[in-house]
This record gives sequence, structure tokens and C-alpha cells, in this order.
Amino acid sequence: MDYTQEDIDALSARIDELSVLVKRDLLRQAGYEERDVDLALEYVRGTSEQEIRESIRTLGDELPVLVRVAMKQQRTTGVDPPGMGYNGPRMRPRRIDFDEIGTEMFERVKDKTRNNGASASGVGALDPSEFAEKPKVKRYR
Repeated sequence: MDYTQEDIDALSARIDELSVLVKRDLLRQAGYEERDVDLALEYVRGTSEQEIRESIRTLGDELPVLVRVAMKQQRTTGVDPPGMGYNGPRMRPRRIDFDEIGTEMFERVKDKTRNNGASASGVGALDPSEFAEKPKVKRYR
């Protein structure tokens, strides 16, 4: 029986597919998570089940390290991703605008004098007990 190059290529592709499936299954049985299995496939050699088991056994403690290194290389591609050691710009305190504070105080006093029926001179309209408490202003240093 004569085989063409297409037949040979199709069979070798099918063998590669099946060996990848066997590698995935054996790596899962060895206790690797799905994300680790994808990275570990390139380090595991062999096409038969026995060869793949032997490859996993010989790699032993080196395989998890190789997988972590590959994972680290995938993540860091030159740019520091957000949340990886960079907390953003420092928060600056709000500037105190003393003109704004004075204007607000004036408006409150002006409204109180108008509401209490003050005379044109403003005498007698304000009660000193109203000013016993200082307005609370947040100050940042």
C-alpha cells in the first residue's frame, strides 16, 4: 500500500493531537491546574503514555518552577500593569480658600440680620449667643 505525503501529514497531525490530550490528562492527574497545564505542555516530551509519564517524573520538582517562570514571562512584557506595585499619584489635600470661608460666613450673618428684622444699622438684630460656637473648618497640613 502506498501512502502519499498528505496521508503521512494527516496521521502525524492526529498523533500530535492525541499526544497533547494525553499530556494534558497526565498533567492534571499529577495535580497541575488548568492554567499550569497549558504552560507545562512545552516542557513535557514524548508521544506515548509511558514516555510522557517518564518525562513528567524526570522533570519532577523543576516542572513547577519552569511553569511559574513561563507564567511570569507572560505577565511582564515591559509595562508595569496597574495594581502591581504602583498605587497611583499621592492624594493632595484640598486647598483652603479663605476668601470662600469669609464669603460663606458673611452670607450667614447677612441672612440672620435680614431674617431677624434688623434695623438699617444692624444694631440689636444679632444675638451674641449665636456666635459662641466657631464655624468648623477642615484644615489640612
